Amino acid sequence: MDGSPWREFLTQLGVDPNIALAGFGGAVVNVLRMKVRNAMSVTTTTVSGTLIAIYLGEPIAKAVNFLPVIGTAFLVGYLGVLVLEYASSMLRQRLNSGSTPPKNGGP
Repeated sequence: MDGSPWREFLTQLGVDPNIALAGFGGAVVNVLRMKVRNAMSVTTTTVSGTLIAIYLGEPIAKAVNFLPVIGTAFLVGYLGVLVLEYASSMLRQRLNSGSTPPKNGGP
């Protein structure tokens, strides 16, 4: 598996393939727990979880310093998507509350 084209490609991009795979695994676990599964949500959840783990997995592992990098990348891939979903739902609520007309006819 050392000569895998994907491994070489990721390494050339400066991405640790093990961290990418761990983040992908965390994102897949998140997808399996989702209530709504359509192609768009599965794809965005998987991609965003993997990217979050790639960029934040190692720094968070160094800051926390009690889990191995691979385990931390898995957790970051899983939890990172949950944080994104929470933030996007808060943003949607805030945008929707500002654009709806008052129920009682206004001030």
